Amino acid sequence: MLLVPLGLTLTALTLPNPCTVESNYFCIRVIDTSGDPAAPSRVMVLDHLAHGAAERNDPRAMMTPHAMMLDGLARLRMEGRAAWHAYFIGGGSYSVPRGWQALGIPALVTVAEVDPAVTAVARQSFWYEPGDDRIVHADARQLLLREAATYDVVIGDAFSDIAVPQHLITQEFFQLVQSRLNPGGVYLMNVIDHNDRLEVLAAMVATARSVWPSVEVWANPGHDPSENRRVFVIVAGDAPSPRTQISHEGPMPLTAIRIAASSIDMVLEDRQPLVFTDDFAPIDRLLGDQGEG
Repeated sequence: MLLVPLGLTLTALTLPNPCTVESNYFCIRVIDTSGDPAAPSRVMVLDHLAHGAAERNDPRAMMTPHAMMLDGLARLRMEGRAAWHAYFIGGGSYSVPRGWQALGIPALVTVAEVDPAVTAVARQSFWYEPGDDRIVHADARQLLLREAATYDVVIGDAFSDIAVPQHLITQEFFQLVQSRLNPGGVYLMNVIDHNDRLEVLAAMVATARSVWPSVEVWANPGHDPSENRRVFVIVAGDAPSPRTQISHEGPMPLTAIRIAASSIDMVLEDRQPLVFTDDFAPIDRLLGDQGEG
């Protein structure tokens, strides 16, 4: 009987490592999605979640709905400004900063990416060159705390496996972000939730509303109904966005719409959501399997 676990252990040791790079934080996988050596495109997977995608020949192309929304909504809110400062919470494939470079967007970019290996893979496999972008390998909340810099756009796109780290979703963290926004600044945040629950989305909206007077929810209307997990982007600031729809032309044309405030109010009324705090932010439980077992 003792030989059985030994045999299983030896079998596991001989299996190929699924990670392109295994860092101190993530199993990082680079997946080629094009099959065309002349026009390669790739997806970055961190543990179980695709965190970004890029096409070599067109850095302006946003290949995923969440990147398209973070890119398009930031530029919408900064429309007409000669220059602006952006703070990215999480780097991933760095597709948005890379796209802004190609478009000549007048943004001074700081990226807080906790894992240096993620940045290295973005440079090696996703065609990102920092240029004038400032990259700091540190926890985004700690960096905001120790620096007095202020920003026009703060973009939250950090995940630990499938959930945003707890210390980046709380009322106290949102208050810190709000204190680092310039007048007219905006906070964008990528949120993933189960379409049939929306408990995480409701809690995130309730928490953001406790800090900002205007909180919007945007989504891609072309979402596959067979896929229960859905991506939303929260837009928080002093005033609503000037438009209710944005679009992106590229290899994968995408559209995003602002969900009616009345619909979001109904979601909150039905769920009586938590306001996440540093003392209690059970996002893992809300996202976890709630089926039988």
